[in-house]
Amino acid sequence: MRKIITYTCLLAWIGCASPATDEKQSKRAPIEDVNTRPAISESQLASKKDPVCGMPAYKFLKDTTFFENKIYGFCGKGCKEAFFKNPKKYSH
Repeated sequence: MRKIITYTCLLAWIGCASPATDEKQSKRAPIEDVNTRPAISESQLASKKDPVCGMPAYKFLKDTTFFENKIYGFCGKGCKEAFFKNPKKYSH
């Protein structure tokens, strides 16, 4: 009986010490990996600011789109969606 309890405790301890298997935790990544920028330079963007909200585009760049031969950078999904609702309004 003592061996069973010891073995069970050992397995529980190993389970706690092992890397996270929870789906949420396993998807976590260092900030640098989550916020990777597309392979473009700041000089390739049509504007230094997000055309919708005005944030510095390259510093907070999350997504881009190509419109009328220009590359537009966005700080997030919401700004990109707003741009597509009325691209003429936001393109310069």
